[in-house]
Amino acid sequence: MNPVGFVFGALLAGAVLLVVTPWLWPRRRDRRASGTLRELLHQAGFHRARIEHVLGLTVLFGLAGGGLLGFVTGVTAIGVVAFLAGCAAPIAWMRRRAARRRLRRAAVWPDVFDHLISALRSGLTVPDALSSLATNGPALLRDDFTSYVRAIRADVPWDDALRLLQDRFAEPIADQLCETLRISRTLGGNRLVPVLSSSALALRERIATDAEIRARQSWITNAAWLGAAAPWLVLVLLNLRPEARAAFNTSGGTALILSGAGASVLAIVIMRRIARGTPSTRWVRRS
Repeated sequence: MNPVGFVFGALLAGAVLLVVTPWLWPRRRDRRASGTLRELLHQAGFHRARIEHVLGLTVLFGLAGGGLLGFVTGVTAIGVVAFLAGCAAPIAWMRRRAARRRLRRAAVWPDVFDHLISALRSGLTVPDALSSLATNGPALLRDDFTSYVRAIRADVPWDDALRLLQDRFAEPIADQLCETLRISRTLGGNRLVPVLSSSALALRERIATDAEIRARQSWITNAAWLGAAAPWLVLVLLNLRPEARAAFNTSGGTALILSGAGASVLAIVIMRRIARGTPSTRWVRRS
């Protein structure tokens, strides 16, 4: 049996198993992988998407990419690499979409703090001030705060409605705000407005600093992605010729392609870690 064909078949069987896993085994809310993927879906704006549908989409993209390049080049190892890259493509796209969406929303979060401060100073309670953001808050976040208002109108306890709001945002800034409001309402005190004011000021300074860092790193990141993709484009073009196809279908050619794939993945991981600097992570998770 061709070892490369065996590896490709094993990967395909594993991918199919991942797709049918939600129906074969019951769900567990404390499963780390599903929780991370669910959080990514929320951050990307796909609040109603199901995890099994996302897994099915990754396998579909993998089969399409692997089948297309495997047929065009006639090299099994390239088909295997294209299958893995196709499986990773939807997740990478959602991560990029979530990052862009997070940047747009981060720019308006200081306005949320300002609206809350104005509402609290006018005499509104904390739940009412939070509800007012559904109509008076930034337009980019109104749908999220509208879901909180619907939960309150459905007689959901305020603490549970706040938790649902945190899960919907799935952002560190939202965690900070919701936990501040929760502690203030539970323990009382008159320090909420000064805390929100200082938080808004610190947030504006951090947004300005992050924007400057991203502007300086963007061209380096784009050049790194181009450098990682260029050898694979050359490899595909080379394998359009019969003699190159025959060479890369040997065991040595297969080892070369797979080792190159591993080096590309390692380079991308290192590049992403360097480019992201110190990421903002959620310091409170309720789901």
